[in-house]
Amino acid sequence: MSSFKLDIEKVIADVALLPIKPQASNNVHYLDLQEEGVDATLRHLKLSHILETDTCISFDVNEGQQFKTYSPYLKSSQDTSFNKRCDFVVIRKHGGVWRVYFADLKSTRVEVGNIVKQLSSSKLFFDYILQIIKLEFGNNELLDYLPRFVCIHDNATMPAGVFKPTTFPKNSKPLTKKCSITQKQLIIVPVGITSTGKAKVSFNQFCAI
Repeated sequence: MSSFKLDIEKVIADVALLPIKPQASNNVHYLDLQEEGVDATLRHLKLSHILETDTCISFDVNEGQQFKTYSPYLKSSQDTSFNKRCDFVVIRKHGGVWRVYFADLKSTRVEVGNIVKQLSSSKLFFDYILQIIKLEFGNNELLDYLPRFVCIHDNATMPAGVFKPTTFPKNSKPLTKKCSITQKQLIIVPVGITSTGKAKVSFNQFCAI
């Protein structure tokens, strides 16, 4: 286990640490992700090919009012994006390079720019956590990490301004869309949804983008 994984687990609340689950049949590990939004059609995602050495966390924890904002010192507001939180974060070191994937599950036609702003808010809070780890433990492993913004999207709708894939209703190849305001790239992963709101996709499909 990397020293970073040990250090972040000393800082992050236990409820925000996502368990990496083993699949006994093929020894492939995965995340079991839930979306509880009332309008969500994508309600349950199985994200496979997660590594045991990855660190996986969530900033969208439904465990009481104290988790409605990044900090109790911040106001809760529906009109701004600074408290928008992503569903999951995967932190991985590959080939000597740290990459951090800020990701969210989407079902409705949200503007690409709004998705990027939401994920950027999570990145800001994550960067704050990194500074705590550096101050407390002298660990600066991730200070030069490569950020990736990812949207796992219901294949039937897609973000506003993005064409629906021809492979609907199945999973489609990931595509990228640049935010016209920030110029940040969003990786969009279209997934087919069952009648009960379930989908599955491999992390390998987009981790190299």
